[in-house]
Amino acid sequence: MIVARSAGGVVGPLLTAALYEANGQDYTVLAAVALALPLITRMPDRR
Repeated sequence: MIVARSAGGVVGPLLTAALYEANGQDYTVLAAVALALPLITRMPDRR
């Protein structure tokens, strides 16, 4: 789990930057997706 979170911390910003560069001027869609993701996903169950 720690490795996955660490990889996500590296890959997430790189993916966001690549999407921003590919899209060019429209950042609002990417920002809306970033805001919506925490609302539609759920926390993992505690063991």
